[in-house]
Amino acid sequence: MVNYYYLIKKDLMMLFKNRILLVMLLYPFGISFISISSVDVSRIGILISLSILFTVYVGSITIMSVEEKDKIDIVFKSLPVRQVTLVNSRYITIILFYLIALATVSIIPLTNGVVAKNLDIYLASYGISLFILFIYVSVMQPLYYRFGYMKLSHITRVLYMLIILIPFLYIRLRDFAWGQSIMEAIEKSGMVIVSNRSLAILLCLSMLTISIKLSHRFFRQNAM
Repeated sequence: MVNYYYLIKKDLMMLFKNRILLVMLLYPFGISFISISSVDVSRIGILISLSILFTVYVGSITIMSVEEKDKIDIVFKSLPVRQVTLVNSRYITIILFYLIALATVSIIPLTNGVVAKNLDIYLASYGISLFILFIYVSVMQPLYYRFGYMKLSHITRVLYMLIILIPFLYIRLRDFAWGQSIMEAIEKSGMVIVSNRSLAILLCLSMLTISIKLSHRFFRQNAM
């Protein structure tokens, strides 16, 4: 457990030194002000979910890039720390990012009573963002340990643009009949995931288990 503590602390310190940790705190905090002033309930859910996902994305991508650029991963591979611990600590760190974003984006709505008034929307937003987070982590972490950050740079840019553009696309698509149909289908699928908690939890755990096993395998291959 001590090793996990220092590895997670190392990731947080990397973000702090690169001034990214402050962005990760301020961005969802700023979104929390926008969410309480929005009269469109569906937009509240979109804003909250995207702020959480953006925070997690920025934190995880920054760690990957700095770690590879400064060869920090090579240093830690040479230390007497189990390879399993090195990989698992990163998953824990990313889940910690989610919890930080969730807490930060909820501070103002909680104090103003907005969460209590729109509890279903907030819980759905938390659940959907967590589900998407598991998909992101389950795919990106094995790819990172297999190919490294530089080879994934194109994928990370596309993800960044999608996270940035989704709010604008969401607003624009509502102006068209076919766009409304797409958004309603997405919202219904999101509610299905949230309402079927057992299925969602089972899917998340299955994805995470497979992802961790693949990450362990790729990490060992690259360490040889």
